[in-house]
Amino acid sequence: MFYSEPRHRQPLRIISAASTGIMFVFLLGYIYTLFSIYMPFVYFKFIITAGLGFAIGYLTRFLAFAFKITGVQNKILLGVLLSFFTYYFHWIAYILFLMWEKYPDLKTFFSNAGMITRPMFFQIIYNFYSHGAWTLFGIPFKGLALGIVWLIEAFLVFALPVKIILEDKPKPFSFNTNLWYPVYSLSEKFKLNLSKPQLLKQLKENPLTAIEKLGKGSHFDNLNIYLYYLEEEQQQYISFINNRYDKKGNLKTQFIIENFKIDKQTAQKILQKYPYKKNKLRFI
Repeated sequence: MFYSEPRHRQPLRIISAASTGIMFVFLLGYIYTLFSIYMPFVYFKFIITAGLGFAIGYLTRFLAFAFKITGVQNKILLGVLLSFFTYYFHWIAYILFLMWEKYPDLKTFFSNAGMITRPMFFQIIYNFYSHGAWTLFGIPFKGLALGIVWLIEAFLVFALPVKIILEDKPKPFSFNTNLWYPVYSLSEKFKLNLSKPQLLKQLKENPLTAIEKLGKGSHFDNLNIYLYYLEEEQQQYISFINNRYDKKGNLKTQFIIENFKIDKQTAQKILQKYPYKKNKLRFI
Protein backbone atom coordinates (compact mmCIF):
# COMPACT_ATOMS: atom_id res chain seq x y z
CA MET A 1 0.00 0.00 0.00
CA PHE A 2 2.97 2.32 0.53
CA TYR A 3 6.11 3.28 -1.33
CA SER A 4 9.10 1.13 -0.45
CA GLU A 5 12.59 2.23 -1.40
CA PRO A 6 14.21 -0.12 -3.93
CA ARG A 7 17.01 -2.25 -2.51
CA HIS A 8 19.21 -1.98 -5.58
CA ARG A 9 22.92 -1.98 -4.92
CA GLN A 10 24.40 1.18 -6.33
CA PRO A 11 28.21 0.87 -5.99
CA LEU A 12 29.04 3.22 -8.86
CA ARG A 13 26.74 5.96 -7.58
CA ILE A 14 28.10 5.57 -4.04
CA ILE A 15 31.69 5.78 -5.28
CA SER A 16 30.87 8.85 -7.38
CA ALA A 17 29.09 10.54 -4.47
CA ALA A 18 31.90 9.67 -2.03
CA SER A 19 34.52 10.98 -4.48
CA THR A 20 32.69 14.31 -4.65
CA GLY A 21 32.12 14.33 -0.90
CA ILE A 22 35.83 13.86 -0.16
CA MET A 23 36.46 17.42 -1.34
CA PHE A 24 34.02 18.69 1.27
CA VAL A 25 35.09 16.45 4.15
CA PHE A 26 38.73 17.34 3.44
CA LEU A 27 37.87 20.91 4.44
CA LEU A 28 35.54 19.76 7.21
CA GLY A 29 38.32 17.75 8.82
CA TYR A 30 40.75 20.64 8.48
CA ILE A 31 38.38 23.26 9.95
CA TYR A 32 37.12 20.94 12.69
CA THR A 33 40.67 20.25 13.91
CA LEU A 34 41.48 23.95 13.89
CA PHE A 35 38.48 24.72 16.11
CA SER A 36 39.02 21.73 18.41
CA ILE A 37 42.66 22.68 19.05
CA TYR A 38 42.00 26.27 19.98
CA MET A 39 38.77 25.75 21.94
CA PRO A 40 39.62 26.51 25.59
CA PHE A 41 37.22 23.99 27.20
CA VAL A 42 36.86 20.26 26.65
CA TYR A 43 33.04 20.32 26.53
CA PHE A 44 33.21 22.80 23.63
CA LYS A 45 35.07 20.12 21.72
CA PHE A 46 32.15 17.73 22.14
CA ILE A 47 29.77 20.44 20.89
CA ILE A 48 31.75 21.04 17.72
CA THR A 49 32.23 17.29 17.27
CA ALA A 50 28.45 16.89 17.38
CA GLY A 51 28.20 19.73 14.87
CA LEU A 52 30.66 17.90 12.63
CA GLY A 53 28.53 14.75 12.82
CA PHE A 54 25.40 16.67 11.81
CA ALA A 55 27.29 18.34 8.95
CA ILE A 56 28.40 14.95 7.60
CA GLY A 57 24.85 13.63 7.93
CA TYR A 58 23.28 16.45 5.92
CA LEU A 59 26.11 16.34 3.39
CA THR A 60 25.34 12.64 2.93
CA ARG A 61 21.66 13.37 2.40
CA PHE A 62 22.49 16.05 -0.16
CA LEU A 63 24.87 13.77 -2.08
CA ALA A 64 22.40 10.88 -1.97
CA PHE A 65 19.80 13.19 -3.48
CA ALA A 66 22.17 14.65 -6.09
CA PHE A 67 23.50 11.25 -7.19
CA LYS A 68 20.07 9.58 -6.97
CA ILE A 69 21.02 7.07 -4.31
CA THR A 70 18.07 5.23 -2.80
CA GLY A 71 17.80 2.71 0.02
CA VAL A 72 18.83 3.19 3.63
CA GLN A 73 21.74 0.75 3.41
CA ASN A 74 23.25 2.57 0.44
CA LYS A 75 22.92 5.93 2.18
CA ILE A 76 24.42 4.62 5.41
CA LEU A 77 27.37 3.16 3.49
CA LEU A 78 27.95 6.55 1.89
CA GLY A 79 27.69 8.24 5.30
CA VAL A 80 30.19 5.83 6.86
CA LEU A 81 32.67 6.46 4.04
CA LEU A 82 32.38 10.23 4.48
CA SER A 83 32.72 9.90 8.28
CA PHE A 84 35.84 7.78 7.86
CA PHE A 85 37.55 10.26 5.54
CA THR A 86 36.55 13.21 7.73
CA TYR A 87 37.99 11.54 10.82
CA TYR A 88 41.10 10.54 8.90
CA PHE A 89 41.73 14.08 7.62
CA HIS A 90 41.17 15.36 11.16
CA TRP A 91 43.98 13.09 12.36
CA ILE A 92 46.34 14.29 9.66
CA ALA A 93 45.83 17.94 10.65
CA TYR A 94 46.18 17.04 14.34
CA ILE A 95 49.40 15.08 13.81
CA LEU A 96 50.96 17.85 11.73
CA PHE A 97 50.07 20.40 14.40
CA LEU A 98 51.64 18.36 17.20
CA MET A 99 54.76 17.56 15.18
CA TRP A 100 55.48 21.16 14.16
CA GLU A 101 53.72 23.00 17.02
CA LYS A 102 51.86 25.16 14.53
CA TYR A 103 48.75 24.61 12.49
CA PRO A 104 49.53 23.49 8.92
CA ASP A 105 48.44 25.56 5.95
CA LEU A 106 46.17 23.97 3.35
CA LYS A 107 49.04 23.25 0.97
CA THR A 108 50.96 21.31 3.60
CA PHE A 109 47.77 19.61 4.72
CA PHE A 110 46.99 18.50 1.16
CA SER A 111 50.52 17.26 0.50
CA ASN A 112 50.23 14.96 3.52
CA ALA A 113 46.81 13.54 2.58
CA GLY A 114 48.37 10.12 2.01
CA MET A 115 50.00 9.96 5.44
CA ILE A 116 48.16 6.74 6.31
CA THR A 117 50.44 4.85 3.89
CA ARG A 118 53.47 5.72 6.00
CA PRO A 119 54.37 3.41 8.93
CA MET A 120 54.96 6.42 11.16
CA PHE A 121 51.27 7.38 11.00
CA PHE A 122 50.10 4.75 13.47
CA GLN A 123 53.31 4.98 15.50
CA ILE A 124 52.71 8.68 16.13
CA ILE A 125 49.13 8.00 17.23
CA TYR A 126 50.39 5.31 19.60
CA ASN A 127 52.97 7.72 21.05
CA PHE A 128 50.23 10.31 21.62
CA TYR A 129 48.16 7.66 23.35
CA SER A 130 51.05 6.55 25.58
CA HIS A 131 52.50 9.91 26.53
CA GLY A 132 49.61 12.32 25.98
CA ALA A 133 49.36 15.32 23.71
CA TRP A 134 47.63 17.79 25.99
CA THR A 135 46.93 18.39 29.68
CA LEU A 136 43.79 18.86 31.75
CA PHE A 137 44.23 21.02 34.88
CA GLY A 138 47.97 20.54 34.51
CA ILE A 139 47.73 16.75 34.37
CA PRO A 140 48.78 14.95 31.14
CA PHE A 141 45.79 13.33 29.48
CA LYS A 142 46.91 9.93 28.19
CA GLY A 143 46.31 6.20 28.18
CA LEU A 144 42.84 4.84 28.82
CA ALA A 145 41.31 8.25 29.62
CA LEU A 146 42.55 9.68 26.32
CA GLY A 147 41.39 6.55 24.48
CA ILE A 148 37.87 6.98 25.89
CA VAL A 149 37.79 10.60 24.67
CA TRP A 150 38.85 9.43 21.22
CA LEU A 151 36.18 6.72 21.21
CA ILE A 152 33.47 9.22 22.16
CA GLU A 153 34.68 11.57 19.45
CA ALA A 154 34.68 8.77 16.85
CA PHE A 155 31.23 7.65 17.99
CA LEU A 156 29.79 11.13 17.42
CA VAL A 157 31.46 11.43 14.01
CA PHE A 158 30.07 8.07 12.83
CA ALA A 159 26.79 7.71 14.74
CA LEU A 160 25.26 11.17 14.26
CA PRO A 161 25.38 10.99 10.43
CA VAL A 162 23.62 7.61 10.61
CA LYS A 163 20.94 9.21 12.81
CA ILE A 164 20.44 12.03 10.28
CA ILE A 165 20.22 9.51 7.44
CA LEU A 166 17.65 7.35 9.24
CA GLU A 167 15.49 10.43 9.86
CA ASP A 168 15.35 11.18 6.13
CA LYS A 169 11.88 10.50 4.76
CA PRO A 170 11.83 8.18 1.72
CA LYS A 171 11.24 10.06 -1.52
CA PRO A 172 9.61 8.17 -4.40
CA PHE A 173 12.08 7.44 -7.17
CA SER A 174 11.57 5.96 -10.63
CA PHE A 175 14.31 3.67 -11.93
CA ASN A 176 12.51 3.53 -15.28
CA THR A 177 13.12 7.25 -15.88
CA ASN A 178 15.99 7.71 -13.40
CA LEU A 179 14.07 10.61 -11.86
CA TRP A 180 12.72 11.61 -8.47
CA TYR A 181 8.96 11.97 -8.49
CA PRO A 182 7.97 15.66 -8.65
CA VAL A 183 5.90 16.68 -5.63
CA TYR A 184 2.69 18.71 -5.85
CA SER A 185 1.03 20.25 -2.80
CA LEU A 186 -2.70 20.89 -2.87
CA SER A 187 -3.31 24.57 -2.13
CA GLU A 188 -6.48 23.98 -0.09
CA LYS A 189 -6.11 23.52 3.66
CA PHE A 190 -7.94 20.45 4.89
CA LYS A 191 -8.86 19.28 8.37
CA LEU A 192 -8.38 15.77 9.68
CA ASN A 193 -11.79 14.76 10.93
CA LEU A 194 -11.04 11.03 10.88
CA SER A 195 -8.71 8.73 12.73
CA LYS A 196 -5.71 7.40 10.83
CA PRO A 197 -7.25 3.90 10.41
CA GLN A 198 -10.50 5.44 9.12
CA LEU A 199 -8.64 7.65 6.63
CA LEU A 200 -6.54 4.70 5.50
CA LYS A 201 -9.67 2.60 4.97
CA GLN A 202 -11.26 5.32 2.82
CA LEU A 203 -8.05 5.74 0.82
CA LYS A 204 -8.11 2.05 -0.01
CA GLU A 205 -11.68 2.39 -1.27
CA ASN A 206 -11.34 5.66 -3.20
CA PRO A 207 -8.59 8.26 -2.60
CA LEU A 208 -10.50 11.10 -4.29
CA THR A 209 -13.64 10.47 -2.22
CA ALA A 210 -11.51 10.28 0.93
CA ILE A 211 -10.13 13.75 0.24
CA GLU A 212 -13.61 15.13 -0.53
CA LYS A 213 -14.83 13.96 2.89
CA LEU A 214 -12.14 15.87 4.77
CA GLY A 215 -13.14 19.03 6.62
CA LYS A 216 -11.91 22.55 5.98
CA GLY A 217 -8.78 23.44 7.94
CA SER A 218 -7.69 26.68 9.58
CA HIS A 219 -4.36 28.44 9.83
CA PHE A 220 -3.74 26.90 13.26
CA ASP A 221 -4.90 23.38 12.52
CA ASN A 222 -4.78 21.97 9.01
CA LEU A 223 -3.88 18.98 6.93
CA ASN A 224 -1.56 19.35 3.94
CA ILE A 225 -1.80 16.88 1.09
CA TYR A 226 1.20 16.14 -1.11
CA LEU A 227 1.00 14.22 -4.35
CA TYR A 228 4.07 12.57 -5.92
CA TYR A 229 3.20 12.46 -9.59
CA LEU A 230 5.38 11.37 -12.51
CA GLU A 231 3.72 11.28 -15.91
CA GLU A 232 5.75 8.33 -17.17
CA GLU A 233 4.76 6.06 -14.26
CA GLN A 234 1.47 4.28 -13.62
CA GLN A 235 2.09 4.15 -9.87
CA GLN A 236 1.79 7.47 -7.99
CA TYR A 237 1.90 8.35 -4.27
CA ILE A 238 0.08 10.62 -1.83
CA SER A 239 1.04 11.86 1.67
CA PHE A 240 -0.95 13.59 4.41
CA ILE A 241 0.79 15.84 6.95
CA ASN A 242 -1.03 17.37 9.90
CA ASN A 243 0.04 20.85 11.08
CA ARG A 244 -1.05 22.19 14.45
CA TYR A 245 0.06 25.10 16.62
CA ASP A 246 0.18 24.52 20.37
CA LYS A 247 -0.69 27.10 23.04
CA LYS A 248 2.85 28.51 22.92
CA GLY A 249 2.61 29.09 19.19
CA ASN A 250 4.98 26.26 18.27
CA LEU A 251 4.18 24.42 15.06
CA LYS A 252 3.99 20.64 15.31
CA THR A 253 3.91 18.55 12.14
CA GLN A 254 3.06 14.89 11.92
CA PHE A 255 2.93 12.47 9.01
CA ILE A 256 -0.52 10.87 9.08
CA ILE A 257 -0.20 8.90 5.85
CA GLU A 258 3.14 8.70 4.06
CA ASN A 259 3.56 7.78 0.38
CA PHE A 260 0.32 5.82 -0.05
CA LYS A 261 0.11 4.20 -3.50
CA ILE A 262 -2.54 5.39 -5.92
CA ASP A 263 -2.94 4.86 -9.65
CA LYS A 264 -2.17 7.43 -12.32
CA GLN A 265 -5.80 8.08 -13.26
CA THR A 266 -6.77 8.87 -9.65
CA ALA A 267 -3.79 11.20 -9.26
CA GLN A 268 -4.83 13.07 -12.41
CA LYS A 269 -8.39 13.46 -11.11
CA ILE A 270 -7.09 14.92 -7.83
CA LEU A 271 -4.90 17.43 -9.67
CA GLN A 272 -7.82 18.38 -11.92
CA LYS A 273 -10.20 18.92 -9.00
CA TYR A 274 -7.96 20.84 -6.59
CA PRO A 275 -5.60 23.78 -7.23
CA TYR A 276 -1.98 22.92 -6.53
CA LYS A 277 1.57 24.15 -6.75
CA LYS A 278 4.65 22.23 -7.75
CA ASN A 279 7.20 22.13 -4.96
CA LYS A 280 10.93 21.73 -5.11
CA LEU A 281 11.95 18.29 -3.93
CA ARG A 282 14.10 19.05 -0.89
CA PHE A 283 16.97 16.82 0.13
CA ILE A 284 16.67 17.85 3.79
